[in-house]
Amino acid sequence: MREETFTVRLTRTISSSSNIIKMLRKISEQYMLVQESNYNITLINESMKLINDLERVLHIYKMNNYLQYSSRWGYYYKWEGHCFIDSVKYRLNFFIKQNLLEKRSIKRVLGNFEESISPNMIQKILTWLKRKDKDKYGRIKRGIKEEIIIELSKCGITINPEFLCEFIDNNNPMNFIKEWKIKPYVNGKRMKNTEIRKLFKEAFYKRERDCVRFKIISPSLNSLPQNIENMIISYL
Repeated sequence: MREETFTVRLTRTISSSSNIIKMLRKISEQYMLVQESNYNITLINESMKLINDLERVLHIYKMNNYLQYSSRWGYYYKWEGHCFIDSVKYRLNFFIKQNLLEKRSIKRVLGNFEESISPNMIQKILTWLKRKDKDKYGRIKRGIKEEIIIELSKCGITINPEFLCEFIDNNNPMNFIKEWKIKPYVNGKRMKNTEIRKLFKEAFYKRERDCVRFKIISPSLNSLPQNIENMIISYL
């Protein structure tokens, strides 16, 4: 395990600086626990919270302390630890993304209809809803599709075939033909949008039926990696 080293150079606001040092030390200790746990997602989330807290404190500190001039390096902030924080964040975000992709795959196996929708389509749905009712959906931030789905559910939106039918009626169906494997041409001639939308609606309900069937059928876990097997069992 490679040891992480960083430098903190502070002059003013001793009490604030002392707090920053303590927070850095806490992040360092927490990151060691993350490594020892083989990047446990719960510990990763705790580490990210500590980093976010530190960044908020640093923002206030930097606003209260002017840039100091150095003839060799030019202007620099009195705090130096960005390399350490950026390095930790990069590694944690990598494993967060990896964990997210694993969960998406598992939810597809277990028949989760919402999870079968691509991130691109979820983003397009959010754009459409914002345009449709800015007051109601305008506050929802763009991000990973899981977060968007959660926020939409809080607004009473359930992404099911009926909802997607309304969505496709009000959007260009050609934007989603690849995802849903829709063939818009017959004998070299492009079908009308109304006909293409009909194919989409059939595909929406077919996928829902497939998801229900996968929920009933128990998946075989023997050939899966242990960590994936554990995650699947946790959903059962």
